[in-house]
Amino acid sequence: MFRQIPGGLIISTLFGDEVATKKCNTCYEVKYKHEFYIESVSKRRNAEQVRNQCIECWDRFKGDAGWGRRVLECEALENA
Repeated sequence: MFRQIPGGLIISTLFGDEVATKKCNTCYEVKYKHEFYIESVSKRRNAEQVRNQCIECWDRFKGDAGWGRRVLECEALENA
């Protein structure tokens, strides 16, 4: 399977140009949009729509955000 990473995601704000960001629905970290895969053709509404999971979480949990959150919570408890 070939996964694409979006490009050209510079947005203009009142404070100047910035790279677009998005919050991962599994690890809850705010990451740049180029750290997300592009959504599959059948699900996306526009050419640059990205998935809700970052690349790290997608590669690890394969799109299952609920299970992924529980795993991350358990790992945090082990490390505490």
